[in-house]
Amino acid sequence: MSKFKQLLKSLPLELIIWVVALIVLYHLDVHDKEANSLCPIHSAGLGWCPGCGLGRAIGLLMHGYVSESIEMHWFGIPTFLVLLYRILNLFILYIQSSKIKI
Repeated sequence: MSKFKQLLKSLPLELIIWVVALIVLYHLDVHDKEANSLCPIHSAGLGWCPGCGLGRAIGLLMHGYVSESIEMHWFGIPTFLVLLYRILNLFILYIQSSKIKI
């Protein structure tokens, strides 16, 4: 088994999910209002949900559009910071538990 596959198998699943989620949000076309939404409530045809625009707000923030991010959803910046903290925390716990020397 390759070293990369071994590394992926040993990483916490939550860490992989959050990193992949941020990568997906970064690559979404945040300026296209007609783009497909990741929101299941929007996809179901319901009109409004409290999280609408949160993913686009995080995507805008990662591209440096801070004021547009706040306009899209005020909770985008705190959510992004919490996700970064959680990713860092999971990575540190992984390093400590696997006794990897950096």
